[in-house]
Amino acid sequence: MVEQMTEAELLERLGPVFSPYGARKIYEARDNGQRFVHYTSCEAALSIIENNSIWLRNATLMNDFSEIQHGLECLRAYWGHERGDKLRAAISEINPEGVDALVKAFDSNVFSLLNDTYIISLSEHDPSEDQFGRLSMWRAYGRQTGAALVLNNGPILSPTNAISAVTIPVMYADHFVFAEHMDEIADKLVEEVDLLRELEAAHQQQTGSSLISANMEQVFRWACVSTKHLGFREEREWRVVYQPHVDATLPDRIMPATCSLNDVPQNIYKLIFQNYPDEGFVGATIPEILNRLIIGPTAHPYVVFARMFDALQSKGVNTENLLINSHIPLRQ
Repeated sequence: MVEQMTEAELLERLGPVFSPYGARKIYEARDNGQRFVHYTSCEAALSIIENNSIWLRNATLMNDFSEIQHGLECLRAYWGHERGDKLRAAISEINPEGVDALVKAFDSNVFSLLNDTYIISLSEHDPSEDQFGRLSMWRAYGRQTGAALVLNNGPILSPTNAISAVTIPVMYADHFVFAEHMDEIADKLVEEVDLLRELEAAHQQQTGSSLISANMEQVFRWACVSTKHLGFREEREWRVVYQPHVDATLPDRIMPATCSLNDVPQNIYKLIFQNYPDEGFVGATIPEILNRLIIGPTAHPYVVFARMFDALQSKGVNTENLLINSHIPLRQ
């Protein structure tokens, strides 16, 4: 069976097995032409445009102090409860030693997961928000002078090996919703047990390691990174996630750097806006990916507009109907 399938066909079939929620959201976003938006300050937006790159920041420094920790707590609660027996049984049907290998691999990487994960936060953007953006996001991320970079979805949702940063939809969940998600994965493993056994046997013969354990270790990592408290649901967040300790990208594509923000010296990674057409990654340059730039609440809308206009023009961006001044009154 496996010999008759291409790599693309395998990914298409197994994606919904290991990430049913993520697969549904990605298919839906592609079908709907979903755009994404990055809310930030005008200063940061200007830096993104002029430096042709956007920063991936350490997850522990994001606005929500419980980033990753909430997902990890949900995972530990599920795995430590008898409800986790369903998933353990499904893994064992594929490889009787798979559960032990999974636990060993995941536990050995928890520190790196918590401290060496870098994120760009995006939000779903609707046509109704084209003129003014979303007020709750301005309040959270706009600061005194806000900007919203609205992005086309092509490179964001494109499967590629050109870079190892991965786009993941956030799942808003408590322990119960998280457990339902894991139960769904267990059901999918059972449905595809014959194919997965065949893949497991071939992988073990070639490498001596467990493929199901490696895949489930990744499932656990992504579950921790993408699970967020239900109270943040209105943000409709997606995350571009980079874990250099797992799979590093060439430094001319995702560039390591340092900075100091709010008196916190830190490591960051700069994701370069660049196409790699030979690797199927296109539409990623600023003139291609930028759908619009909305200037949010500010006391100086015309001054900011003029500066943004010049920056976009210098990068070859056609600013007609792209640069929007929301004229939302600034409230101190």
